[in-house]
Amino acid sequence: MILVGLTIGHRLSSPCLAGASPPPFTVDELKKIAAGGNSGKKLSSIEELLASLPADLRSHSVFVTKSGSLQTATPKDPRVILHSTDAKFLMAFNGKGTRTDELEIIQFDEPSAKFNFFRADFKSGSFQVHQPEGNECKRCHGQDPRPNWSAYPDWPGTFGSNDMAIDVPETRQIEKFIRTATSHPRYRHLPGLSDRLRSNPDGEGNAFGGNSNLTENVAHQNFKRVRRLVRNTPDYDLFKYAILGALRCPDLKFQEFLPVASPARNLTFGSFGETGESGAVNNPFFWIFQHRQISTTSWSMMFLDRKSANATFQNPMTTPENAGAELGWILAQGDPELLAYFESGKLYIPSEKCDQLKVKSRTELSRGLVASVADKPGDATTPQAGMSGDGTPGKSILERRCFACHDGPDKTGVSFREDDLKALLNRVPTFGETLIRRTLLTEPEVTRMPLHSAPLNESERRQIRIYLRDLGERAGEALTR
Repeated sequence: MILVGLTIGHRLSSPCLAGASPPPFTVDELKKIAAGGNSGKKLSSIEELLASLPADLRSHSVFVTKSGSLQTATPKDPRVILHSTDAKFLMAFNGKGTRTDELEIIQFDEPSAKFNFFRADFKSGSFQVHQPEGNECKRCHGQDPRPNWSAYPDWPGTFGSNDMAIDVPETRQIEKFIRTATSHPRYRHLPGLSDRLRSNPDGEGNAFGGNSNLTENVAHQNFKRVRRLVRNTPDYDLFKYAILGALRCPDLKFQEFLPVASPARNLTFGSFGETGESGAVNNPFFWIFQHRQISTTSWSMMFLDRKSANATFQNPMTTPENAGAELGWILAQGDPELLAYFESGKLYIPSEKCDQLKVKSRTELSRGLVASVADKPGDATTPQAGMSGDGTPGKSILERRCFACHDGPDKTGVSFREDDLKALLNRVPTFGETLIRRTLLTEPEVTRMPLHSAPLNESERRQIRIYLRDLGERAGEALTR
């Protein structure tokens, strides 16, 4: 199941502070309508259901002309995605082709901050809603599934594919569709189609399709999912101040949020809205996770088969305007320590609070690094009795405990061979401490290393630390020769 593709939108004010909105529309409401809740007559077809939907839902739609979904689409018979005002409910149908007898539904669940996927149909003679089987949706929407949608201002394969203007060929396709839609058994239930094709007062841009509106609202729900994912990353409590600074304090250099001794202070960082090229400008928000080998590929709503931010620190989650500010505000919700930095009742962090946030970030990260350097004072700098001090025992432990996954026939993740580790430590000096933290996790088995085997003991961690420290020093010396 695929609802087209999308990334983070550009809103001028956060809906967190918005006024009252229409009552939420849910799958349960859809079931009531199909059971005759509106007319007293039990419905028996998708056409009857569309006619009975609330006008607000039918008036919020986008039109897909080239679909990656199981529901096919063409400019003549597009796939329509209806959505509630807040985009917590999305429902797709097509006019001709495959899967015309099904509805595809995505519903955002606020308590869990997850998108739930459904199929619905009248195949049995009555309205039935089904959970997808196996990986039917996850193959395209990810293991933590979310809608697929492209980034503002381009939505390839839709009517209104560019928010700046509609070209002549696309205009003709839209006009042709509108001429036939009013008599189509499904499309005729969508209000105001003839008014959808229009230009902005300055003669540029378009409003057809509602793509920008959907982008803003569904992106807001996805930010709540991202908040959950971010809070579940290792050492979040240490990094959360730097994360907020990367999102909400663009006037300060991100290096200032890092400990004075951090080698990363020599890197070049941009702002959340900058993408950079080939990693030349590091997006500070993504860098916080990626330099610790935490993938952010699935956090945006870009199609999973397209180039992601993970390789180059580019940013597929936003327009250059203020999505970073919105994500920062959402991240702070429910966290009094982060909310304290915001101006009371406002969506921004004043400059003096950014200065305080910078100091807090440096303090917490410095404390965390010191705590992780040794299990007890002296561990990281004083070799144990009987050890040569050259890190060889640590190397043996890596080979014995980690090579099966990292350098075996079914290799996954980074290579732990000495030359590869040396190169990695040159690029990411903090990798050693990231690795040690991964061995200390006590949560889901899939996050702790070594995977699927007994945890490392204190002595093994100490010896790996010494090996990586010495290896990093030798790599640095070789680099400066």
